[in-house]
Amino acid sequence: MNRWGARSRSGGRYIKVLVLFFLLAAPVRGALGQENSAAGDPDFQIAGQRENPGSSVFPLLKHLVPKDQWHRRPRPYGLSYTYHTQNQWMRLAKVVLWESLDVPPTILENVIANSITYSHSIRADFWLLPFLNLFALASYTTGSANLYITADSLPQPLTPVFDVTAYSIGPGFTLALGFDNIFFTATGTYVFVFRPSSDSSQNSAITLNLGYSFPVFTVWLGAMWQQTGRSQSGTIGGLRYDIELELENPWNMTAGFRFILVEQRLELVYQQGFGDRSSSTMNLIWRYGQ
Repeated sequence: MNRWGARSRSGGRYIKVLVLFFLLAAPVRGALGQENSAAGDPDFQIAGQRENPGSSVFPLLKHLVPKDQWHRRPRPYGLSYTYHTQNQWMRLAKVVLWESLDVPPTILENVIANSITYSHSIRADFWLLPFLNLFALASYTTGSANLYITADSLPQPLTPVFDVTAYSIGPGFTLALGFDNIFFTATGTYVFVFRPSSDSSQNSAITLNLGYSFPVFTVWLGAMWQQTGRSQSGTIGGLRYDIELELENPWNMTAGFRFILVEQRLELVYQQGFGDRSSSTMNLIWRYGQ
């Protein structure tokens, strides 16, 4: 099994999409930005400078933000669409054969397990406080987890394929702190996962980012921790099995950027994950409210 073939093909598609997006982004951003200014938003001057801290109820305590930072505060409410693909290596946590025979631990060393997933998500968020964002998300995931298990005690290799189709829903938060153009964010999610092929479960993730903000461009480096697993029962060649998988490494490194398409309104976010778990995420965010 080639660890890098699937990743390189997926990465190539993303690069082509990003190049095309940036070629189109400048004229779109300019046209919509002029339209936004011409509309006479009561809370903004030309070039996105706020005349007041905002008329919306949220975020609470916004009057404590220094006046020279008002223009940097995002609009309080957001809606976003996310496309996420992930390629991760997993390890066998448990194998039971014939419903009663526990496979000895030595067999776990002869397992190749790889999972590739594709997710579509929608998310609604709001800034409860100037430094605390709360959100709820719902997602649909497709893909597969492929195993190849060999051992002298097995009559034949086991090659089960897990269907990882799932629906997820859950809450999350982002804590944001900054000084001048340097910022730190911590994002946590806890989702309930419903799979047609197995029992429901819960997954959680924490992302830590440290970055730098330019006028219309933001970059960061970070790390992500995930807690997730797979379980499946079935029969191969008359041999009944019950298998549980867990992540080979819950941590991986990330790098990303945010590009402002329309001042205070429309943002494009891209993040790439590296390591035993590679991932690519594209996020389009629309912000509104005063």
